[in-house]
Amino acid sequence: MSAGGACPTCGTAGISPSAYDGQHLFVGSGKTTVSGVTCAGTIREVQPSNGTAVWTDCLQGPVLGAVTAVPGVAFVGAGHTVYAVGTSTGAILWSYQDSSGRHFWGAITISNGEVYAATMGGNLYAFVT
Repeated sequence: MSAGGACPTCGTAGISPSAYDGQHLFVGSGKTTVSGVTCAGTIREVQPSNGTAVWTDCLQGPVLGAVTAVPGVAFVGAGHTVYAVGTSTGAILWSYQDSSGRHFWGAITISNGEVYAATMGGNLYAFVT
């Protein structure tokens, strides 16, 4: 599991704001180790009662923005990539990598069936779900 830190890209595993649907807690983090593998970032479902991970995805970048969840899907920006993750299994449903190499460090927004993600470089992407 991650520990708090000031610089997730520097090796301290900061924890992003999480999403909770009343039963399931979804947590993103910066650099951390999962089953002996160093991950640049993660998203995981955690048991709210005891903090045990239900599933964990190792991602290609740190998760700094809040995890955004709707029934069945959680969204995170992790480094240069946006991910849609199935909340029941942790399966990555789709991902999009910014071709300019800019970071998705803000929270993902969902409105009227569209997913919005912005990069640190000022690009705004809209994905139809």
